[in-house]
Amino acid sequence: MQYIVHKFVKKKMNPILNRIEFKGKTGNFVFFDKELKEEVPIPLVRFVILKSTSQITGYNPKCGSIWSNEVESIREEELVVRCKNIGKLCQGAYSELKNTLPKGSKYTTNLYIVASINNKVGIYILRLVGGALNEWIEFKQKNPDVYKSTILVPNLAKRMNGAIEYLVPVFALRKSTEIEEKTAKTLWGRLREWEKAKI
Repeated sequence: MQYIVHKFVKKKMNPILNRIEFKGKTGNFVFFDKELKEEVPIPLVRFVILKSTSQITGYNPKCGSIWSNEVESIREEELVVRCKNIGKLCQGAYSELKNTLPKGSKYTTNLYIVASINNKVGIYILRLVGGALNEWIEFKQKNPDVYKSTILVPNLAKRMNGAIEYLVPVFALRKSTEIEEKTAKTLWGRLREWEKAKI
């Protein structure tokens, strides 16, 4: 019993408050509210990025939910892709797997960010797929300092995919304030401690 108590005290708490997604149909950022047990729209107007990872997510009627491990480099690390109904589907570099993944699979970017959501400042995961991810990739290519700045989301833009209209977030950046830099540094330390404790 003493061993169990000791392990509980030593265990690091997950510092990630929630996972945010963008809905192209409504133009809303949303996360899952544990109390309401449903997705709710949230205001996301600015954030600082701590790190970025890539993975495969999605859904297929035969497979069910599709997911993989998160990697920081798709060139140097292997993805292990699984689905709910079958188990392990494939393993390898993204360049080797991208043409063989089941229908419904989506290349996904997870931005670990510091943001204030409903007056709660902390670490969130901003998951980007589809049109929102394409917008982010294009923005990042034009602005290589995204990891040294504060990212703004001032408005939305309309895009078309054939006859289908959808919305995407418009990104901008500005120099981080001293408080934003200090908060990000503190929370980055907490995230790294938690990640090391999981190993």
